[in-house]
Amino acid sequence: MSLREARATAFPGAPEGWSHGPLLELVEVAPQYERIARSLLGDVFVVETLEHAVSLWERNGMQATLVTLEGETISPEVAAALPAAAEMACDLISRYCGD
Repeated sequence: MSLREARATAFPGAPEGWSHGPLLELVEVAPQYERIARSLLGDVFVVETLEHAVSLWERNGMQATLVTLEGETISPEVAAALPAAAEMACDLISRYCGD
Protein backbone atom coordinates (compact mmCIF):
# COMPACT_ATOMS: atom_id res chain seq x y z
CA MET A 1 0.00 0.00 0.00
CA SER A 2 1.34 3.44 -0.81
CA LEU A 3 0.59 6.46 1.32
CA ARG A 4 -0.18 9.88 -0.09
CA GLU A 5 1.17 13.14 1.36
CA ALA A 6 -0.57 14.29 4.54
CA ARG A 7 -2.40 17.61 4.31
CA ALA A 8 -2.41 18.26 8.05
CA THR A 9 0.38 18.38 10.53
CA ALA A 10 2.12 15.23 11.61
CA PHE A 11 1.67 13.80 15.09
CA PRO A 12 1.87 16.70 17.60
CA GLY A 13 5.40 17.11 18.95
CA ALA A 14 6.97 14.64 16.52
CA PRO A 15 10.46 15.48 15.28
CA GLU A 16 10.81 15.90 11.52
CA GLY A 17 10.58 12.60 9.66
CA TRP A 18 9.09 10.59 12.54
CA SER A 19 5.41 10.97 11.64
CA HIS A 20 3.56 10.70 8.34
CA GLY A 21 0.32 12.18 9.69
CA PRO A 22 -3.22 11.04 10.43
CA LEU A 23 -4.04 7.73 8.74
CA LEU A 24 -7.31 9.08 7.33
CA GLU A 25 -5.38 11.67 5.36
CA LEU A 26 -3.02 9.08 3.95
CA VAL A 27 -5.48 6.54 2.54
CA GLU A 28 -8.48 6.79 0.27
CA VAL A 29 -11.87 5.80 1.66
CA ALA A 30 -14.94 5.27 -0.50
CA PRO A 31 -17.59 7.91 0.26
CA GLN A 32 -20.09 5.38 1.62
CA TYR A 33 -17.50 4.26 4.22
CA GLU A 34 -16.23 7.67 5.38
CA ARG A 35 -18.34 7.74 8.55
CA ILE A 36 -17.22 4.30 9.74
CA ALA A 37 -13.62 5.04 8.74
CA ARG A 38 -13.65 8.23 10.85
CA SER A 39 -15.09 6.29 13.76
CA LEU A 40 -12.50 3.50 13.56
CA LEU A 41 -9.44 5.41 12.37
CA GLY A 42 -10.03 8.99 13.50
CA ASP A 43 -7.31 8.89 16.18
CA VAL A 44 -4.75 6.80 14.26
CA PHE A 45 -1.43 8.35 13.23
CA VAL A 46 1.22 6.72 11.04
CA VAL A 47 4.78 6.91 12.35
CA GLU A 48 8.08 5.68 10.95
CA THR A 49 9.20 3.06 13.51
CA LEU A 50 8.11 1.34 16.72
CA GLU A 51 10.88 3.15 18.60
CA HIS A 52 9.46 6.48 17.38
CA ALA A 53 5.95 5.39 18.39
CA VAL A 54 7.03 4.48 21.92
CA SER A 55 9.04 7.69 22.31
CA LEU A 56 6.16 9.86 21.05
CA TRP A 57 3.68 8.08 23.30
CA GLU A 58 5.86 8.53 26.38
CA ARG A 59 6.50 12.22 25.87
CA ASN A 60 3.21 13.38 24.38
CA GLY A 61 0.53 11.85 26.57
CA MET A 62 -2.01 12.17 23.75
CA GLN A 63 -4.61 9.39 23.67
CA ALA A 64 -4.11 8.19 20.09
CA THR A 65 -3.20 5.00 18.28
CA LEU A 66 0.19 4.99 16.58
CA VAL A 67 0.85 2.59 13.71
CA THR A 68 4.26 2.09 12.10
CA LEU A 69 4.92 1.60 8.41
CA GLU A 70 5.50 -2.08 9.27
CA GLY A 71 2.07 -2.37 10.93
CA GLU A 72 3.19 -2.39 14.58
CA THR A 73 0.66 -0.65 16.81
CA ILE A 74 0.61 1.21 20.10
CA SER A 75 -2.85 2.08 21.35
CA PRO A 76 -4.14 3.41 24.67
CA GLU A 77 -4.96 -0.18 25.68
CA VAL A 78 -1.47 -1.46 24.81
CA ALA A 79 0.31 1.48 26.43
CA ALA A 80 -1.61 0.97 29.68
CA ALA A 81 -0.31 -2.61 29.82
CA LEU A 82 3.36 -1.79 29.06
CA PRO A 83 4.56 -1.09 32.63
CA ALA A 84 3.03 -4.31 33.98
CA ALA A 85 4.41 -6.31 31.03
CA ALA A 86 7.89 -4.85 31.56
CA GLU A 87 7.77 -5.69 35.28
CA MET A 88 6.64 -9.24 34.52
CA ALA A 89 9.42 -9.68 31.94
CA CYS A 90 12.05 -8.48 34.43
CA ASP A 91 10.69 -10.85 37.07
CA LEU A 92 10.77 -13.81 34.67
CA ILE A 93 14.29 -12.97 33.51
CA SER A 94 15.57 -12.70 37.07
CA ARG A 95 14.00 -16.06 37.96
CA TYR A 96 15.40 -17.73 34.85
CA CYS A 97 18.86 -16.21 35.28
CA GLY A 98 18.94 -16.95 38.99
CA ASP A 99 19.41 -13.35 40.18
